[in-house]
Amino acid sequence: MLFFWTALILLFSAVMSPASAQSLRDDDVISVRERLAPEYLALGVRAGGMIITPGLSVEETYDDNVFRTTDNEEEDFITVLEPTVNVQTDWNLHQVELDARGEVGYYADNSDENYQDYAAGLSGRYDIAHQTYLTGALRHEKRHENRDSPDDVRGDEPTEYDRTTARVEFVRALARLKLRTSGRYRVYRFDDARRQNVIVDNSGRDREEQRYEGRLSYELSPGYDLYVSGAWDVREYDRSGAQDRSSKGYEANVGTAVNISGKLRGDIYGGYTDRDYDRGFEDIETGNVGGAVLWNVSGLTSLRGSLERDVFETTGTGVSGYIRTGGGLSVEHALRRYIILDGFVHFDEDEFIGSGTNREDETYRAGLGVEYKPRRGTTIQLGYDYRDRDSTNAPANYTNHRFRTSLHYNY
Repeated sequence: MLFFWTALILLFSAVMSPASAQSLRDDDVISVRERLAPEYLALGVRAGGMIITPGLSVEETYDDNVFRTTDNEEEDFITVLEPTVNVQTDWNLHQVELDARGEVGYYADNSDENYQDYAAGLSGRYDIAHQTYLTGALRHEKRHENRDSPDDVRGDEPTEYDRTTARVEFVRALARLKLRTSGRYRVYRFDDARRQNVIVDNSGRDREEQRYEGRLSYELSPGYDLYVSGAWDVREYDRSGAQDRSSKGYEANVGTAVNISGKLRGDIYGGYTDRDYDRGFEDIETGNVGGAVLWNVSGLTSLRGSLERDVFETTGTGVSGYIRTGGGLSVEHALRRYIILDGFVHFDEDEFIGSGTNREDETYRAGLGVEYKPRRGTTIQLGYDYRDRDSTNAPANYTNHRFRTSLHYNY
């Protein structure tokens, strides 16, 4: 199905007019952090028509509840090393980008929590005509599951998994109309875990996901759009049986987008989501609501807001999935061009659906930070964040405080 979708997009691309370069509009709304200090950005190394930017980050964190437990909290210091490299073309037309990164975490006392993650991706954009282009991306990631995941099996070590994603997107603007279509294919493969020398089989979590989206918008007036969007989503688990978690679903939304030159950018929508499970699990139906807003309150302060509702996968006994409704606010304020203060608050409500549960989680997060750029390509950060989860499943309750400091360098 994905290959059919890709071929269809390429067919439409072939009949379009000659290409012209896509460029950042002068009235694009960007935040204080992105706008105030371009002279502090890394230059990279130019090699012909390409720019290579290597980097390295070192972070030290104090965590007072490593395992996210209700009581008997375990504290630790965590050192994280993150090498990166980015290769990007500098062409007038089209674009190709390659990036790779590693993330290695070392715990001072709880060495079983050490992890080695990595990711690599290739993406590109093919310019077909003015405001008409095709993008594609392929990415592979090796990751570990966080201890506050509802699917954490409390293994002796964090559960590791691979995630591979392929995505294509086609965008076409014509006068007041704009069409955006995309297709995504994603594969999850989970490693088995070990708990007190007993193997925990995670193969029941292996799955493939396909998602196809379309969005048609109409410009009511400059900077104001009205749109309709829809998506078809298929999630197929490798293991089937009396309880097959595979499902199909759709969502339909109506929304509005606004872009006021240099000042405000926003997208707000509402709609409906429906997921049907093959057998053994309760179907999920829910209203949709969501959006994101970036407001440059002044030349020195940016405010962001977000709201989202989505259906997430889980492997809890008798549970189809859970509906997460979340929202938050964050602020960035520049004391100087090279000193940025930031803060955020966020709230998530998770409602687990299924005959085997009445679980509901409420998670609150908040944090403060400061970012200092002493020279080009170098960033020093200090931060604190707090998290609290209140669940009807008592063992899932926890509070967590983290203090961190980091040094980032990009050549």
